[in-house]
Amino acid sequence: MQIYANFKNLDSILKKLSPQQMYGALEFAFSDTLMLSEYIAKTFVPVKRGELRSSITQQYDGNLRGRIGTNLHYAPYPQFGTGIYGPLGRRIVPRKAKVFYNKYTGKYYGRSISGQRPQEYFTKAFNKLKTEAPKNFSQRVMEKLGGSMP
Repeated sequence: MQIYANFKNLDSILKKLSPQQMYGALEFAFSDTLMLSEYIAKTFVPVKRGELRSSITQQYDGNLRGRIGTNLHYAPYPQFGTGIYGPLGRRIVPRKAKVFYNKYTGKYYGRSISGQRPQEYFTKAFNKLKTEAPKNFSQRVMEKLGGSMP
């Protein structure tokens, strides 16, 4: 995602700053916006036990680049859906058994199941960030530089 921001009186502020001070302000604003992005992504995650939500992290890569994501192997399933709701669009059938059985609950589910609907938590977070991130970034830069917003 690229961030576009408007600044008021930026020319007069830039004349007073060294390149290191300006880069420091941008880095501060970017890091804060990255943390906001992580928070927003976590608000849209479906929660059963909280593992998926707590696994979402942000990483600052330097040079004003960062990423937000999770390392859980099952994270794509709630995002994109499974079974008839997923990318393949077909029912889920057991590989070895004749029916699905949950050994924890003792329930049988039949020869096939339809799957789970996509919840698109990262998509929802991205759509919200398109408006929130530029505002937050601009505010943090001006906060660090001592200027005002338009």
